[in-house]
Amino acid sequence: MSAEDVDPETTNDNADPWQNRIEGQGVEVPTDILPNPSNWRTHSERQKHTMQAVLDTVGWVQRCIVNRTTGHLVDGHLRCALAIENGEKQIPVVYVSLTEEEEALVLATLDPLGAMAGIDPERLESLLETVQSDDLAISALLDDLADAGGISAAADEEDKAIGDSTAVKEVTIAYNLVFDDEDQQQRWYEFLRGIRNEYPEAGSVAARLMAYFDSIGIIDPPHVPDEEEEEDVDEVGD
Repeated sequence: MSAEDVDPETTNDNADPWQNRIEGQGVEVPTDILPNPSNWRTHSERQKHTMQAVLDTVGWVQRCIVNRTTGHLVDGHLRCALAIENGEKQIPVVYVSLTEEEEALVLATLDPLGAMAGIDPERLESLLETVQSDDLAISALLDDLADAGGISAAADEEDKAIGDSTAVKEVTIAYNLVFDDEDQQQRWYEFLRGIRNEYPEAGSVAARLMAYFDSIGIIDPPHVPDEEEEEDVDEVGD
């Protein structure tokens, strides 16, 4: 949000200015930093791989937040954990001074507030046109971001609508994939990257998968008999 986005009529010149709770910045040994015992966020293997890839590619661009009052991390648990795994001797931090109650409030709201932001498809598309990565985890994240913004899919749906005025909006169903190990997960990322390069005209992961299935002769999914069909089979057997 820029200053141009602020309506001057909604500002209050008499309001008390916001407190600056930041007391300084520095570096800390990651193993000396205390994880917050109330941290409620969990991190999937995919998120770990992607964060690791970004840190490997770019490095640190955001400091972890440490509360001097309690010594606890307030933000940056994954980055701190990855730094320990990677053998980093120091990590950048910013120090704040919060009461335990204020620390709990920030811990509960910091990530959800960021997640409440919406997507401007045009700006996102313009941004993604300038972003490229050879890392499979980062590429998969960028693909998901494009799908979430409806960027590639929007052009694909527009073409379909032009060719067929009776086009019906498709139902979108999301699935969570659970991998047995990191090798299996890496092979999946490589597969997604491969079909993305093979079918650049496809506007979504689902469209690429369907194009791939068609190419290897899988037109319809395997038929799973329902309960009535299973009963009929049992009767014939009897």
